[in-house]
Amino acid sequence: MKSKIDSKVRAAIIAEIHLTETLTDDELFEELRWDGEEIESHKEYKSRWWTEHTYVVKLGNTLFGYAYAEATGDMSVGELGYEPDYSSICLMEPYQVTTTKYRKVDN
Repeated sequence: MKSKIDSKVRAAIIAEIHLTETLTDDELFEELRWDGEEIESHKEYKSRWWTEHTYVVKLGNTLFGYAYAEATGDMSVGELGYEPDYSSICLMEPYQVTTTKYRKVDN
């Protein structure tokens, strides 16, 4: 059974795309993937057939996160049996991280 988009997240997506019609989870996910401005992505998991990434996208004024895969070969992820995990779609917020880097000290 396919996972479902959380009702709070579903409402936020619908509010940002300004639609009143009822869309399926598949249609909402496509709106998010194609209309959202990608802010960042991270590789999370790699298998022989696909590489799964976590994406953060901005749709309207709201940040959303979700997991999706890219095929490693010529076939699409759907042809390989990958199904998106709609429960991975969530609201995101920015936060700051301080990173310490190191460099060589001249003698």
